[in-house]
Amino acid sequence: MIYVFAPDADGCLFHHAYRKSLVPDVVAHNSELLDFVAQQAVGSSQFLVLVGSNRQSPEIDVACRKKTKTASVFIAIEAVSGHLKATLNKFLLADIFFDRPDGDSFQYGTDSSYKCVNRFYIDNTKLILLYAQMHHIANLNPREKIIYDFYDDRGLMPDSKKEILEHLDEFFTRYPEMIPINVSLRLNHYGNSRILTPIKQIEGAGIIDANYRRTVKSMYEMTTQATPVIKDGLIYSALHVNPALLSCRGSSETSPASELDFSSFSDGELETIDLDGVVIQAKEASQPIIDQERSSSLHGTVGSFDRDEDLISVDLGDKSPRLATNAVAVPNKSRWCCFRLFGNPSPATPLIQETESQPRNV
Repeated sequence: MIYVFAPDADGCLFHHAYRKSLVPDVVAHNSELLDFVAQQAVGSSQFLVLVGSNRQSPEIDVACRKKTKTASVFIAIEAVSGHLKATLNKFLLADIFFDRPDGDSFQYGTDSSYKCVNRFYIDNTKLILLYAQMHHIANLNPREKIIYDFYDDRGLMPDSKKEILEHLDEFFTRYPEMIPINVSLRLNHYGNSRILTPIKQIEGAGIIDANYRRTVKSMYEMTTQATPVIKDGLIYSALHVNPALLSCRGSSETSPASELDFSSFSDGELETIDLDGVVIQAKEASQPIIDQERSSSLHGTVGSFDRDEDLISVDLGDKSPRLATNAVAVPNKSRWCCFRLFGNPSPATPLIQETESQPRNV
């Protein structure tokens, strides 16, 4: 498991007590939170820290520093990751918007000689930020389970307007396919009170977007085009992004971490598969899927994908060629499970057979 800590800065790590302190220390003023986060990461294969603040470029960081009289988020997050003994991932949205290698914008932000010249609108719902970070990490670790813990101070206040945490909760609950299938998104509230409040855990149900950089730009363009008047340089992507229109999303060549052995499926988790008239169903946990007619075991792996080039392979070994004549995709909750069968299929029979309810590209 990979554990990711993505905290906001202004109002979160840079809360009221920190800002009013004569000696502001981002680690000392957030010691209880950081102790809790360290415990969450125990046992993880990797412990990563990312900037969860909207200070996603040197330019925005400089503007916020002047406005709030706080430190640079880049210096602060380095201190936090160092204290946690975690790996700091320096990826920023500016790397995408200005076509830079991952981490270059962060380095510019710590370089006093860098001249701030580039600008982009701030997404006041952070949907674009979270989408970019989750898919960035998932692409780097496609076979690992990832816990992505996001912390922010804005939202879930009684009788207040909808804020960042509400926007993220509503959007990703409605569209879990926008989260990679190997990622668990955890939304948390932490602010001036310095009380940690877990809000929601949402399990990913979508592809690992290999084109996430292009998708992020499309989400940004979709939002700006839908906003005739942009006030104070703020946009609200969670109100305007329509996943169905993001045609550039594409799964990675490497299968997600959620490859599962057929034998691990419990009854009801996998729908019936029809292989040239031979019905194969999931059995109880720890038992293989059984060919009902031939009483032979079928072992393999299964994954959830959107494109035919990403089908998981199932090795039938010496099983009858009739079992390998075709394969169908069957719905598993909100996703599609696709199977490719090896053997000696009849040349006249397509390897992949579409069903009526199946998406055309599966």
